[in-house]
Amino acid sequence: MLFLEPLSSARERGISPLGTILGCAFEDNIAGSEGHVINVIESLLQNHGIGRDQTMELCLSDYGNRLTNGLKQLEREVALIDQTPSTGWMPASQPLFDTMAALVRGRVGTQKCAKYILTILCSPQGKIVIVLIEKNIERKSELFYD
Repeated sequence: MLFLEPLSSARERGISPLGTILGCAFEDNIAGSEGHVINVIESLLQNHGIGRDQTMELCLSDYGNRLTNGLKQLEREVALIDQTPSTGWMPASQPLFDTMAALVRGRVGTQKCAKYILTILCSPQGKIVIVLIEKNIERKSELFYD
């Protein structure tokens, strides 16, 4: 389960979140528009001050492999997080499994863990959802497996 709540609510409960959603973007009809989607992703990253020197962890559920080649245009160091060998292929829930694995994967700055997670879901209907998450660097990795 992935629980989303306002940061103020988490603080009231004394909970340190695993990460913070910095922004999201929603696009329609991505067929043939890889360049546009790359521009949307770059704009999202730039709007949050994330430079090209920052490593990204990528959680990609790309139905029909429509973005896989286009993402090479990002020209960023990207570590793909893919839990399908452990969970099997589950199109509806794969992005959440991958995102959770990225959130609990060690501490930022160790074991090549990135500070930012880019989760991208491409649906069979041609919709795309892009979510940018910043890991909470204060969260203790001892609570989770590495």
